[in-house]
Amino acid sequence: MGSTVERHTHLHIDEGVNDFLTDHHSINIEYAKYMGLSLIALGLVGIPFVGESWLFFTLTQLQCTGHLLSGMLLVASVIVFDGSYARLINQIIGPFCMVIAAYGLSAMTPVTSLFNLNNAEIIFYMLLGLMTAIIGWGSDFKHWWV
Repeated sequence: MGSTVERHTHLHIDEGVNDFLTDHHSINIEYAKYMGLSLIALGLVGIPFVGESWLFFTLTQLQCTGHLLSGMLLVASVIVFDGSYARLINQIIGPFCMVIAAYGLSAMTPVTSLFNLNNAEIIFYMLLGLMTAIIGWGSDFKHWWV
């Protein structure tokens, strides 16, 4: 399995599927695997509820599409390149979720009409973004004193 510094330039799907099915000691790979599957499930379950309130989400087509795409991107980072891009994808999706939450707090008219964010969704995206960013960026700093 490659590291983030030494990324693979060719596909390793057979190793990636094996990595997807086994446990790792890398928090980035495990987080990308399980959060990706959770976001795909959230996107698929949310499709029939577009325009309605489901749990605390008031879902739009853009939100369901975003959940599906980000979930597929997280799962693909584990399967396609045998986990070597999982940390990078966590570093990208985390701040992106925090930007969505910040736009929801700003009450900008185009954003609120596209995303239709309520307070619970803003808190959800902020916590999801913080957790993903901490896992993606924080793995560098676990032994900074050595």
